[in-house]
Amino acid sequence: MSDSNSAIIRKGYEDFTRGDIPAVFAALDATITWHIPGHSPLSGDFTGTTRLALSFGARCNFRKVRSV
Repeated sequence: MSDSNSAIIRKGYEDFTRGDIPAVFAALDATITWHIPGHSPLSGDFTGTTRLALSFGARCNFRKVRSV
């Protein structure tokens, strides 16, 4: 991995740790495909940062409902 790629990844983790989610998504390619394995309603392929953000939001809501 090149130094520039390492710096991008490190910054992404730092942004995530700080809760700066818009910065995390800014580092991703707009056409990203994120695969979540499994057979649950939360699994699947999510293409694009908007779709990915919606899937993360759904996952957070699912956890809130399950913990009640």
